[in-house]
Amino acid sequence: MRVLGLAVDYNKRPTLRAVLLDRSEADQSIHLETKFEVPASDGDDLATQLNELATAISARVSSLKPDAVILRRADRPARPSNQDGPRFRLMAEGAVVSAVRAIVQDTFVRNGKECGQAFGADKAGVDAAAAKHVTAAMVPACAAALSGLAKLPQ
Repeated sequence: MRVLGLAVDYNKRPTLRAVLLDRSEADQSIHLETKFEVPASDGDDLATQLNELATAISARVSSLKPDAVILRRADRPARPSNQDGPRFRLMAEGAVVSAVRAIVQDTFVRNGKECGQAFGADKAGVDAAAAKHVTAAMVPACAAALSGLAKLPQ
C-alpha cells in the first residue's frame, strides 16, 4: 500500500511538503518512496499561490498514483491569533485537499492528534516515528503518511 502524506507550512508564502511511503505486503516494512516540497512563488497574490499549489500537487498525485492521501491540517492554536499566516495556511490546505480529492477518492484530513491516534500512539509518538524516516521539516507530512498506513477510515 502506498500512502502520500501532505502538510502545508506558511512562512510569508505557503509551502506544501509531501512524503510517499510504501508498506511491503510481504513483510509489512515501510519504505520511503519519495519526498518533495512545492513552494508557492514569491511575490504573487494569494489566489495565484493557491492555484500553483493545487496545480502542482494534482500533477504529482496523478503521476505517483498513491492508494490514499492524508493531509495533516493545522492544529488548533493554544491561543487565538489575528495573524494572517494561520488563515492563509488553512486556505492552502483547502486548495490542496480539494485538488487531491478530485484524483484520489481515499483522501482524508487529520490533525496531529488524529494522526497519532490512527497510528496507535499520540501526536509526539507518530512524529517520533516519522523523524526516523525524514528530516525535521518533513515530519508532519511523514507522520500523516504513517497514520494512513496504520489505519484508514472505513
